[in-house]
Amino acid sequence: MAAVFVLVASTTTGTALAATAPGATQGLTVEPVVSYGPSDADSIALLAGTYYVNSKMAAGGLNVWWDHTNLTASVQSAPTTDPEDVQAARDPIALWNSVLTARLPGISLTDVTGGRTASSADIVIHLVPHAGGMAWGGSAVCGGQKRCLNVLVKQDMPPGHAAKGETDIVDFDPMRAEREILPERGHALGLGHTTPLVESIDIMGYGWAVPDPDVTPIISDCDLHGIETAFGWYFNNEPAYASVVAEVTC
Repeated sequence: MAAVFVLVASTTTGTALAATAPGATQGLTVEPVVSYGPSDADSIALLAGTYYVNSKMAAGGLNVWWDHTNLTASVQSAPTTDPEDVQAARDPIALWNSVLTARLPGISLTDVTGGRTASSADIVIHLVPHAGGMAWGGSAVCGGQKRCLNVLVKQDMPPGHAAKGETDIVDFDPMRAEREILPERGHALGLGHTTPLVESIDIMGYGWAVPDPDVTPIISDCDLHGIETAFGWYFNNEPAYASVVAEVTC
């Protein structure tokens, strides 16, 4: 039987997210950042195959796949950025790594923020005031099997959306920012979006990100199957190659 994780928010700045066994969440007073379990999606596309986030990527051939499995990630931000926001961007690195280590041994994601190799990390997350459009908090643009240097994540949500017919997200706090970063890391690991997209609360869907009611997203078996497929060359003991699979069925 596969291990099951419930990943809960850190209660103090700098505290890593915890992975707890089933049943250990009883009596929790901290809302989970993300849960783990089956996906509610029909399928998940693979960036490592023939899926592209947008037409520009398709035209330029910028699908992402990796030729190594010991990936590194760093967070870059302005010196004046709130440390809590920086930690909210770093925590998902540890979160993804804990799941990968448990379920897909051999694939790792190491946080090198602030270290000597931070500037040369495989995945670089940039905390910026606003990014990803009005509704979403991030975007990931990667290139081939080289590096993923342009993961942009907004650290706050500007007011005034209601005047444009959109819902104000008044609770754009580190918890929401952290949730918004998780799928961008998923993209960098080779995952595309879910089908259906808007309804799914899988971390690679959009259904969990409505401002009200608050919904906890899921890192799912299907997400992990997608990552395993994207790194199929590794698990098959073959030379690295881009996945020939465009999507995985959940």
